[in-house]
Amino acid sequence: MERTNNTFPTLSLLTLATALFISIMTEALPAGFLLLISEDLSVTEAQAGQLVTLYALGSLLSAIPLTIATQSWNRKKLLVTVILGFGITNFMTAYFLSFTMILIARFLAGLFAGLLWAMVAGYATRMVSDDKKGRAITIVMLGVPIALSIGIPLGTLIGQLVGWRLTFHIITIISLLLVILICLKLPNLEALKTKKKNAMFSVLSIPYVKSILVINFIFAFGHNIFYTYISPYLQLSGNEMNVDAVLFIFGISSIISIAIVGIFIDKYLRKLIILSLSFFAISGLLFYAFDNIYSLILVSIVIWGLAFGGGATLFQTASAKITGESADIAQSLLVSLWNLAIAGGGFCGGMLLNVFDARVLPIMMCILLILAIFIVLYAGKLGVENASGDDNASH
Repeated sequence: MERTNNTFPTLSLLTLATALFISIMTEALPAGFLLLISEDLSVTEAQAGQLVTLYALGSLLSAIPLTIATQSWNRKKLLVTVILGFGITNFMTAYFLSFTMILIARFLAGLFAGLLWAMVAGYATRMVSDDKKGRAITIVMLGVPIALSIGIPLGTLIGQLVGWRLTFHIITIISLLLVILICLKLPNLEALKTKKKNAMFSVLSIPYVKSILVINFIFAFGHNIFYTYISPYLQLSGNEMNVDAVLFIFGISSIISIAIVGIFIDKYLRKLIILSLSFFAISGLLFYAFDNIYSLILVSIVIWGLAFGGGATLFQTASAKITGESADIAQSLLVSLWNLAIAGGGFCGGMLLNVFDARVLPIMMCILLILAIFIVLYAGKLGVENASGDDNASH
């Protein structure tokens, strides 16, 4: 155990949440600036969209190999290196005039992102006792919905007012300030000393890890099939111009979800996973049934946000509780599969839209989440509720 006192390290955990906030801002901001970037760099909007693709590719490729390669590194020094990496790559994005150089900067930023997402859960759980691990990860994950619901709209507005490059300069400054905060406030966690190397295959041999990875993938895949094409869905009811308001409501609901999860996660982890998946499936069914009734679409959005917001926290907590000292490797697998699901969900959703109208997307989301529920229930019969720490069970 890494803690030396009984004080819950809220400020330290919020520091890690800020790191995830920077990661999400770095990833998603170009999507709000596609027109500005295309005009500034004399490229098409489709080409500008590759700034997002290269970031995701870097994250997908880096999470597992870099996590394995840095297992022997001091955790605090590694985190400082990662955040400095965000600062440098965001400065490169803001400074370079060459589209090719900016693409390289975005790929490098993705490399740092993959490593960050793999290590934050393990860092958080090493600062608290076993019965508070879920709460710790919940606080760290707050950085994600706050970035999506507040940071991205605000950053997009700033970019439209004063130029997209300045927004990336601002993120650079925030990154450097965060490095200072990490040095002052985060505990100095040494590398985990284990009897054998934490190889990926040894992690996969741990009971129930494969079930968590599969459920995590289905969850993200089903979400992105629909989320990526929310605008075509809203066109069915003539509300495509309200997509910003819809996504804002989704973001606020996600924040509420994380708050609720944070209260109950350490006692009712498995039950919350089942509840999250169930709400997710219900929202898909409602989206399908009431695609022409805007008020009920908004109700469905709230349910969707409540289902999705705490999802990553639940899976990361379950993984961390089960894998112990191999948590970083397990998290790298989660991150890689999550990014693969983002790409795969967007691709498959587009293929479906080539054949059907947008109503098919929420029903596919519903079917996938029902499948995930069956996997959880089956895993529970094998004893996964004990491994997850549900109902105060030991593990």
